[in-house]
Amino acid sequence: MTIPDAAVVNWNTAAAHPTLGSTFESLLRRGVVDERLAVMCFFMIERRRGEESAWKEYIDSLPRAYDAPLSFSDEELERELSGTTVYAPVKAQKAHVKKMFEECVRPAMRELTQADNAAGSSLHMLPDVSEKEFAWAFQTFWSRALAIPVGAGGSVTVDSVVPGVDMVNHAPRARANARWEHVEDSSRPDGGYVALVSAPPNRTMKDGEEIFINYGDKSNEELLFTYGFALKDNAVEERMVFFPPWAGDAEHSEDVTRRIELLRAKGLPQHVVLPTTPPKRGFRDMDATVQETLRIWCADVKDLDSRRRVDDATRRKIHNVLRASIGAQSHALRDVEREVDHSIASAREIACDVYRRDIRRLYDNYIEAAARWES
Repeated sequence: MTIPDAAVVNWNTAAAHPTLGSTFESLLRRGVVDERLAVMCFFMIERRRGEESAWKEYIDSLPRAYDAPLSFSDEELERELSGTTVYAPVKAQKAHVKKMFEECVRPAMRELTQADNAAGSSLHMLPDVSEKEFAWAFQTFWSRALAIPVGAGGSVTVDSVVPGVDMVNHAPRARANARWEHVEDSSRPDGGYVALVSAPPNRTMKDGEEIFINYGDKSNEELLFTYGFALKDNAVEERMVFFPPWAGDAEHSEDVTRRIELLRAKGLPQHVVLPTTPPKRGFRDMDATVQETLRIWCADVKDLDSRRRVDDATRRKIHNVLRASIGAQSHALRDVEREVDHSIASAREIACDVYRRDIRRLYDNYIEAAARWES
């Protein structure tokens, strides 16, 4: 199967829109939206056009709703994912999507609607765009976009949605029977195409065989967060995420603010990520970058700028903070754990149950290992 570049949806598609192209270009040039938001606005515009849209058949083929946690109600998020390592990122994503909608998307869609009205179309007769519409477009983009290499040697990529290829499901590398590739062809007016080819190349597909590609080596947390599913036999294991002691605080003290600023100045994230297998000796066996983040979390204020090695007292404090974090997350997870009958449960419930089981194993391993860390 081949998809011509002319049928691929990216920011160039929006900028080339027959009536709104100049408005999209203006929005991009002024920084009202970036290239990805332009695609999301394009999807919302074409969905609103309905029968008038040249993209109607494709838009109609897209899901009306998604199972990724961004779509969860607050109650559902608490019930399904409280205590897991994906809970905080989902809460942050929800807040980020709301902020983007208010600051970028709503103004952009009003400007596009005004331009559409000036061109004699009827989008202005519809209600203002809603945050729910944007959440749909956001998930449509992120659950389907591919980084298409362009230019000499494919040194630059453009996030694009490829109709047809975006319908293909994911499988682990060992079970994937196809892959996609972008072919540049200067003899074509649109410059090239995206091809879906068998993998390995000499593999013969059977009649009726479902096509699978590999979305990348993603853990169930990543799959659930972006796509809304999880694999029971996923070989890509979860990693342990720890958030700082001040995570979740509405306001920060001067002490915490100083720690946050120091982390930012050093280019360090506030959270730390540890491997699936717990470090045997705790802090001593952690990566140097992780050690520095944890030092800034726990060191006395007078020692924050010190270049000295972490002393025994600080190391014990770090271990105690991590133990407390694991215990709190494990306790919160137990509050949502329950038996789920996969024969009658929804796809969303099954995905969350599979993911929770992964996280339970991870927590249990860390609790056992952390009990032996220096204290």
